[in-house]
Order: sequence, then structure tokens, then C-alpha cells
Amino acid sequence: MSDHEFENDEVRVPAGGIFDESSEIERSLLNEVPGYRSVHGSTLPTDSPKVASVASSPRIPPLPAANSATLNDSFQPMPDPQAQASVVPESPLWKPTIRHPMALLKIVDDGNDEGETIRMRGDKVLIGRTEGDVVISHDITMAPRHASITRVPNGTWELTDLGSPEGTFLRVTSATLRRGSTFLIGSTKLLFTPAADESDEVDALMEVRLFGAGERFPLEGQFHILGNGDPACTLRISDAYVSPLHAVMTRTERGWKIENRGINGLWMQINAPIRMRQPTQFQCGEQRFIFVPLS
Repeated sequence: MSDHEFENDEVRVPAGGIFDESSEIERSLLNEVPGYRSVHGSTLPTDSPKVASVASSPRIPPLPAANSATLNDSFQPMPDPQAQASVVPESPLWKPTIRHPMALLKIVDDGNDEGETIRMRGDKVLIGRTEGDVVISHDITMAPRHASITRVPNGTWELTDLGSPEGTFLRVTSATLRRGSTFLIGSTKLLFTPAADESDEVDALMEVRLFGAGERFPLEGQFHILGNGDPACTLRISDAYVSPLHAVMTRTERGWKIENRGINGLWMQINAPIRMRQPTQFQCGEQRFIFVPLS
């Protein structure tokens, strides 16, 4: 999901209080005066015959009860800062109040969730194979100008595919499939093709490959499980990055709904600009990204 702060913001006072005569500052000042020396942290005069002994010093009578009551009424003990902090919440960390916030874009390393993080201080970032602010030159599935992230007037961010042949995919938890809906599970790209109105055929998923058409998966019945190897699967996909039980498909009144169950996620191809108001994962070609708006 971080920066400078004071190492110590306590205000320290000498032992015994602010008016303690044995404080370091007063001792150092009194030691400059002839006839005084410091003994065990107390400042005593060196010429003792000129000063009455403690035993012979006159006792100072206590204040009258009435005066004591008046003093107690006038001076109240200082509140405990820790006790106050437990009641009153601390202020949030400072952030700009006039300019729009920036964002973070992480270029994810292959095979994990770590990677290089770019701080987006401008209003647009272009991603591509040969052009842009982020260039992935060795990815042949990425278009020269593949996608862009743009700040819109209200300060939020928008992800747009720039007509790339392989598309831009957004990680989702579930989606309703329409004619032409394309999604990724593991490394397998699937295209939803509904049956024609007057046809004996059923809805189906078509595997889309980089070179040529792939396998066809008919969607008979009302429920399907997509996965790799589990006996419960009704649609088995031979892909090492597909989980044994990767996704569930259910026929509803609005059409087929697909829900993710796999560790590598469900990724839907975007056909229009997508607003990103929260952390978002997306994929261009075979490169995955994590976008984090700082609000």
C-alpha cells in the first residue's frame, strides 16, 4: 500500500521539574560564580561559615489552610498527553489539498507480484512495444502503441486500449458474458460465442490462439466448471497456469456469469475506457501491471 518524520518529538525537562535548582543549566551557571561548588548533583556554597547550617536554619511555617485551598483551586495539574491521545484521534498524514494526487504503476516481474514501480506525476502514461513511457520491446504480443492511462478532469484515472490486436485485459472477480466477450484464464484466451436464435447449436467458448483457431467448448446445461485436471471439471483446459478448479460458469436470466476461483485470476478484455478509482491489475500482451491511485 511512508516518509519523513521527526525521530523524537518529546520535550524533555530536567529531573524535578522546570524550576529544579539542580538542573544542568543552573549548575553550569552557578559553577561560574566564585564560592560555589557542585556536590552529588546539588549546588552548595564553598564558604560554609558564611552560610547557616541546615540544622540551624529557621523553619518556614506552612501556609494557612485557607491559602492552601486557594492555591489548590487556582492551579490544576497538567493533563497527561498519553491519556489525551487515547481519547482524541491523531491527525492523518499530510497530503496536497489543491493539486490532484499522483499514482503508482508497477511493472510486474514474471512469476510474482513484485516489480519496478513508476511514480506517475504527469497526466498520461503510454504503454507500448516501440513507443511510449513504458516500452516492453521483447513482447511480440504487445502492439507498438498498446494502451494508455490518462487522468480525467475530475482527478480519477482511465485505462484505454489503443486498438491493439491482442487486447488489454482487466483482472476481475466475476463478469457477465456477452457476444464477443473475451477472457483469459492462465495463458488461455477464450471467446464467448452465443448460439444463433434459429440454430440447433448451443452457446460455446472458442479458444483463441496467436496463430490459428483452437478448441471449441460447448456450453450445454446450466452450470460449468473450468479447470485443469480436477474430476469435477466439465470444461477441461490443458494449461499449466489454469488451476484444477479455476472458474465457475452459471446460466442466469441475463446470460452466462463467470466467477473466478483460480490463483492466477480471471481477466476480461476491455472494449471501452475503464475508470480506475482503486488498485487495479491489467495486462497488455503478456506483461502484467498493477495500478495504484494515491487519493
